[in-house]
Amino acid sequence: MEIGLDYEIDHDPEPDDVGTIRVTARIFGKSETFTASTPAKEFIDDEVCRSKEELNYFLIDAGVNDSDIFDVISKLIFRVDDITCSTSNEYSPECALEVKLDLFPDDLDDDQEGTQIEEAVQVSFDQTSNIRFRPANKLVSLRMEEDS
Repeated sequence: MEIGLDYEIDHDPEPDDVGTIRVTARIFGKSETFTASTPAKEFIDDEVCRSKEELNYFLIDAGVNDSDIFDVISKLIFRVDDITCSTSNEYSPECALEVKLDLFPDDLDDDQEGTQIEEAVQVSFDQTSNIRFRPANKLVSLRMEEDS
């Protein structure tokens, strides 16, 4: 199973989301999506917290084998630990952390896998791209002013 893991730190969360970790997991080829939110301290300090346990059951119900479940949850825990312990990524207890897991089972056929990977990339691109372009005439006039 291939595991895609991405995260987003919200530095100005809603009051109810302060200090939480939200985990969202989706398995390509399946229609179900998993989402759970847990206080960050509980997620980090407790080996068996509610959201880890619920993720485990979600993966079991989806037919994921024990070895892949262990890999998914281990990578999630290590990544959250890395994000919350590192000072370089600007995470603090006043933030909200959202972790997204995209799981690609080995048994997806090549056509289906390619399509679903493209869909995941497009969704990720759509969610993160917010680029605003200037009209070309302003760009040209700015350049002309610089040349003068």
